[in-house]
Amino acid sequence: MGHETQSIGGDFWGGRTIEVKNIIAVTLSSQVHAVVGNVNTVIARPDFVETHHSHRFIAMMVQANGFFVRAGRFPNRTFVDGDVDVGTNQITDTDHGFLEGAGPFHLGTSGVLPSGLDSTTGYHVHPIDDDTITLHLSHNEAHKGINAVDITAAAGGGTHTYATMKAAEPSATNELGNESIHLVSTAGKGGAVSMIYAMPQYLTVVGDNAGSKMIYWSLP
Repeated sequence: MGHETQSIGGDFWGGRTIEVKNIIAVTLSSQVHAVVGNVNTVIARPDFVETHHSHRFIAMMVQANGFFVRAGRFPNRTFVDGDVDVGTNQITDTDHGFLEGAGPFHLGTSGVLPSGLDSTTGYHVHPIDDDTITLHLSHNEAHKGINAVDITAAAGGGTHTYATMKAAEPSATNELGNESIHLVSTAGKGGAVSMIYAMPQYLTVVGDNAGSKMIYWSLP
């Protein structure tokens, strides 16, 4: 289970001209996209939905507080012990929305993770169907649906999480590679763009508190 919003560019993405001069963004349209609050929002690159346009970059302007940004789709999914079938190593997660090989994702828990899983390993997802997954140690195994991680017990209690955003900035000691970029508000700085990012297939953003606000638009 989990909650996310997903944003996909409409006509604005392919039908307007944007100039970037001295990190000041000037757009011919006020029809930009906004993200408000601290719910995970997954932004899909329009090319993967509308193939007749090319959008290589995304410009983001944080207007209040801050946002964590990370390439990939991180909708903040959860499951509990009762969702785990130790006989088949399958986990029930209704409407998970993942494709073969998604990840790597690190697990977290408010209790004890099922035996066979840990919080330091990056797992890839293999969807059995729309509501069921298995976890794998490599993208290749997850894509093929082979060698699922052996889950031997699930009785430690708590809510388990995966596909989450780690609220930390990158550091020189980062070994897991799962930290996020932290953007802060540019309010009062003459409309400065917070960041221009080479747009991946999916980009996940989440505000650092409920009052966070950001606008974004595409660049060719």
